[in-house]
Amino acid sequence: MGYTIKNTDAAGSINLYGLEFTEGDNNIVVQYQAGYAVVPADLAQACIDLVSYRYTGRQRIGHKSKSLAGETVAFITSAFPEPVQNVIDRYTRKIPL
Repeated sequence: MGYTIKNTDAAGSINLYGLEFTEGDNNIVVQYQAGYAVVPADLAQACIDLVSYRYTGRQRIGHKSKSLAGETVAFITSAFPEPVQNVIDRYTRKIPL
């Protein structure tokens, strides 16, 4: 017994094994629910921080550092700043290989 789901078109299809659908078209409903009813505050803040990080960094895309008047400034070049990555990690489920 089991089933497979195919997303070959907008509606997709479900195939049952060891069970039967009743005759007719459009006579089943598949309901899927996921996520949070309210976005957690730390995740919302991490999103705001990431937007700010990307907005500020738009002027230095491709630059790792900048020298001005004998002083060198290094830029963070990671995809996410560390505090944002820490929040993402708390909400990420990792499956061991």
